[in-house]
Amino acid sequence: MHKRKLLLSLFTVLALFLLPLASEAVKLATWNLLNFPGSSGTAREDDFRLVVNKLGLDVLVVQEMYNLDGVNQFLNQVMNYSVHGKYAAAPFDDDPDTDTDNALFYRKSTISFISHKEIQDTPRNVSEYVLKVKAGPGTGTVFRVYSAHLKSSKGFEKEREREAKTLRNYLNGLRSNSLFMVCGDFNLYTSNEPAYQVLTGSQADNDGRVNDPVDKPGKWSDNAAFAILHTQSTRTKQFGGGASGGLDDRFDFVLVSDGLLTDPKLAYVKNSYKAYGNDGKHLNKAVNTPPNTAVPIKIANALYEAADHLPVLIELLPLGGLPRAPSGLKANSLSSTSVKLVWNDNSANENGFRIERKTADDWTQIATVRADTETYSNSGLSSEYVYTYQVRAYNQAGDSAYTNEASRRPGEDIIVYVTETGTKYHRNGCQYLSQSKIPKTLLQAKAEGYTPCSVCNPPTFHR
Repeated sequence: MHKRKLLLSLFTVLALFLLPLASEAVKLATWNLLNFPGSSGTAREDDFRLVVNKLGLDVLVVQEMYNLDGVNQFLNQVMNYSVHGKYAAAPFDDDPDTDTDNALFYRKSTISFISHKEIQDTPRNVSEYVLKVKAGPGTGTVFRVYSAHLKSSKGFEKEREREAKTLRNYLNGLRSNSLFMVCGDFNLYTSNEPAYQVLTGSQADNDGRVNDPVDKPGKWSDNAAFAILHTQSTRTKQFGGGASGGLDDRFDFVLVSDGLLTDPKLAYVKNSYKAYGNDGKHLNKAVNTPPNTAVPIKIANALYEAADHLPVLIELLPLGGLPRAPSGLKANSLSSTSVKLVWNDNSANENGFRIERKTADDWTQIATVRADTETYSNSGLSSEYVYTYQVRAYNQAGDSAYTNEASRRPGEDIIVYVTETGTKYHRNGCQYLSQSKIPKTLLQAKAEGYTPCSVCNPPTFHR
């Protein structure tokens, strides 16, 4: 009898262990696989595996899939290599006129496949995948994924515009506020390109409009101001048929519909968009040129070997419920009487943020700020004390978790300058610093009796 109870308990524990775990968010990525499998597919499998296992995706949509054999190889040797049957592949349409077809893989425990359709165009079709959230956040919500690979190279802007018009006309036929995203390799060099404007611009019918989550228009190509968005090329030398030149182009995108910005059932998670493996410091460099502060070196090496594009990620969550916690709180001095707080807003459904300051061993709320705010200045402080802060978001459902704690003694990180013989302290660049220039913290200057220069008006200290 005891053995039977023990066996039943073991089976119960095992059954619970095998149940699918709901992820924190629906995680989706798009990735140009560089003509998979091609002649090097088998050699690249371990590199793809490292990245895919690290990402923990619910949906992966890819471009440059060569054929159905490639789909099955990627499914078995990459997606399901660690856990058999974890992912499934959507139906694949093999266009005999091109080697750059789309494919989609989905986690069977969290996503259900509904339908697949090809939107006909030349030289490449756009693939439509209709999916439903099976478990986890947004359960039961239907959404669409469109994978596109627009015509490449400069001089083909008109061809990309035509492809974009075909897709936009199709999307305009969807119901208002439909939940969909358009992703893939768009080969765009600037936000002024007609194809980008067709997809994101306002028309008489905006049911098919998509939005760029990062909202950073400009000339993306070979521009340091947009380095964090670049996805091609991971390499500075050409091999395996891939492009070279280092990271200098934003070719890969995930654009989201109006509905995915506002729908309470499922919406884009603010700040979740990222070119995976890009730390913004690799303009015209290979992604694995050390150091890479975005990913471990083994992942950077895998991205380098796997393909000449980086994957682009987003997350989806219901808008309802508690807001996501802000993060990355920092405290910096504005003067010896004030501290500026800066944090990351990670929620799309907050009403505002609560600012708390520690007094002895207790926390006291000192202010609230409106939604989408990421800074707060606390004044009227004393340079004799260290102040500690934390921040959390709130809405009608309640409060989020807190940020990290951040501390600052007002004035301790502010540098001013004095001269060898003067009695004043100055800002950097003041005309009175031409003969000598000695750096001190604002608090040191205060303690040594220096007073602020009336010409350059440096930060003042508490009296």
